[in-house]
Amino acid sequence: MQRGSIRVLLGGRVRLHEYTGHCSGEPMEGVALIAHHLDERRYESAWAESFGTGTSIMFSTGISDDPRMDNINPTGEVALAVEVNYRRIPPAAGGT
Repeated sequence: MQRGSIRVLLGGRVRLHEYTGHCSGEPMEGVALIAHHLDERRYESAWAESFGTGTSIMFSTGISDDPRMDNINPTGEVALAVEVNYRRIPPAAGGT
């Protein structure tokens, strides 16, 4: 499970998702910028994390009625990135 926060930027046009968690038992952290491209009618994301992306910035796209996003590698090949299901979790007592 990952935990994070999402902030609205640029008058609501962009979201900044900052998160931490564990992957394969190892701690990880990451950031993602997510926006809806009006002309293309799709979501676009640029993200990087401490697990799996090395020093690369990854790019993903997805349509608005599908919770999955696709990665686009440097050669232009498209592959399923992730399927994300967000839910709000109340902070622990005394936490933020």
